[in-house]
Amino acid sequence: MKAREIMLPISAVPEAALTGLDPKEYLMAGIELIPVVDEQQNYIGAVDLTAFCRNHAGIIQAEGFDDTLVAKDIPCIPADCELGDLPSVHCRAIVVDSYGKAVGVIGAADLLRSLSRSFAAFKEQFLAIINSAQNGILAVDGQGCVILMNKAAEEVLGIIKDKVMGKPVTEIIPNTLMPTILATKKPLLGQRIP
Repeated sequence: MKAREIMLPISAVPEAALTGLDPKEYLMAGIELIPVVDEQQNYIGAVDLTAFCRNHAGIIQAEGFDDTLVAKDIPCIPADCELGDLPSVHCRAIVVDSYGKAVGVIGAADLLRSLSRSFAAFKEQFLAIINSAQNGILAVDGQGCVILMNKAAEEVLGIIKDKVMGKPVTEIIPNTLMPTILATKKPLLGQRIP
């Protein structure tokens, strides 16, 4: 997923952001960062509204603006940057165009929404692959409880997965060797279950 797909465009950040409005209003609207640019619209830094609200009780005023509020450590990323390339220590970024002009902001909430969508898509694809397998697949967690079962396993065992999810595998397949595999952490290949 590219940065431009999840960023809040600068045009969506009201110009009045630094003219006496309460930063908490922006935070409630999901705006965590406001880019600071020079006269040529080149990115200089960003005002981190979360940190500002934590450290100041007041309102940002344009007159006499304190440039110590400008965070210089917020990373800049190109609009076509893959989000996986964003340094893992950062959960926010300013998005810039090919000329270095700030065009958008990505906050922690934006990244979380993106991650959630990506995870949901991955889970759907993973389950489609598992369910298309012709062999029965049944997986258990470290305690031996069923966490995954495909359609072929349902047919082979003659059970519906919704009724066994989270239950100990020994309740479903009494003579299973899975507890031995879990205890020894060694595979048992070619073993027949009577």
